[in-house]
Amino acid sequence: MPDTAFFTAIESLEWTDMTCPLMPHQYVRRDKASDPEAYAALVQMLKPDNPATFRAFFRGYPGKRYWHAPDGRLYWTSGVELDRCWPVTLEALRRVDQGAKIAKDWDGPRWAPSGAGLYTQWGMGWWPTQAALDNGYQPCAACRRVPKALKDARAAGLHP
Repeated sequence: MPDTAFFTAIESLEWTDMTCPLMPHQYVRRDKASDPEAYAALVQMLKPDNPATFRAFFRGYPGKRYWHAPDGRLYWTSGVELDRCWPVTLEALRRVDQGAKIAKDWDGPRWAPSGAGLYTQWGMGWWPTQAALDNGYQPCAACRRVPKALKDARAAGLHP
């Protein structure tokens, strides 16, 4: 089990708040880690040889390895970054060791609850529907960057 010095080092990393209302969490990019040794130590804790980790699915994402750490947070890696959140901010993960499989019929973008109806597909991406925005939905900054072509299509009544 990691000691106090380990968590002090982890807290020294410059965590960035991800303000998506559907999955609030923090992340640290590997190339911007203020303490590469602390970053590497946390990556090591997420390896399969740590028996406290488990594979699971979150919403429409492919399976990842997660760790419920002694500090109360849930940690995972997304390739070029480490992520963490307080578990109460998300719905339950679907654990592979409990028979979970990837969701093949996900209705919407992988970060949103299936069938939420908050997003519409346009080109290669998913964007908040105008109805969701009109009803007060406040997406994160990335989802607010609606492409001009989609704005124009909405203005012409051609897309939700």
